[in-house]
Amino acid sequence: MVPDVHGGGQMWAPQLIGCMIASSLYGVALGQSWFYWRAFPRDAMYIKYLVITILVLDTVHTYTTVSIASIYLINGRRDNFPAPYIPWQLNLAGFLVYFTTFTVQSFYALRVWIISARNRPLTAAILLTSSTCLVLGLLCVALGATSGVNVLYSTPLYACAALVRFVCDILITGSVVFYLREGRTGIKRTETLTQHIIVVSVNMGLITCFLSLSIFILYIVQHGQYYISAPTAMLTKCYTNSLLTVLNARKSVRHQDQVLHLPTLSLST
Repeated sequence: MVPDVHGGGQMWAPQLIGCMIASSLYGVALGQSWFYWRAFPRDAMYIKYLVITILVLDTVHTYTTVSIASIYLINGRRDNFPAPYIPWQLNLAGFLVYFTTFTVQSFYALRVWIISARNRPLTAAILLTSSTCLVLGLLCVALGATSGVNVLYSTPLYACAALVRFVCDILITGSVVFYLREGRTGIKRTETLTQHIIVVSVNMGLITCFLSLSIFILYIVQHGQYYISAPTAMLTKCYTNSLLTVLNARKSVRHQDQVLHLPTLSLST
């Protein structure tokens, strides 16, 4: 059953919950970005540009998320909209979710390319699933823009995009763990540092995988409600924090051993 966008604020309660959590995660991202600029002033320019781009995208997404909650819940303006119409903020928020995800996953694909000694099939699989998720997501946004928010949150493309994103994150996390374990030298200090990177990568991967899987499950059980809007609002924040956490993890590694070189860290200089 397709929900009615004018059915009341109850449908948008998950969006408000997601907005509040996302705002907190945005604060964490700001703190992590501040730490990054202090810790890595000599990073490669393309990594600095990546961090700036992701932070700008996340900032705009935060604005759109808060605006959506204000429009549909706080100001109660939802009843002023024609049925097929949705605010531009919702369209932009949807685009930012999928574009930010694609950007971060592409960066991780580069990491996998490096630590796997240029494993082309594996890297291609990651890029293919990430690109597929982007295309499915843009189709969702286009459907929402032309047919309304009820179609945006009820189209099967939404669930398909979440499932493909989940597969992509599994590939990334599994690849990092596998190749770092394969590259162990048996030296105690190397083992400790490698384990640290593995733990960070797994933790970040599990968070993004959990969100994508929760979107897929909530899509199935939402029954006319907008449950999927809650985890969707948090997606860009989790991917932004995931990227910054992985980059900042190099600080503790360098602090423990200034001369040790690991292939997954070679992106820094």
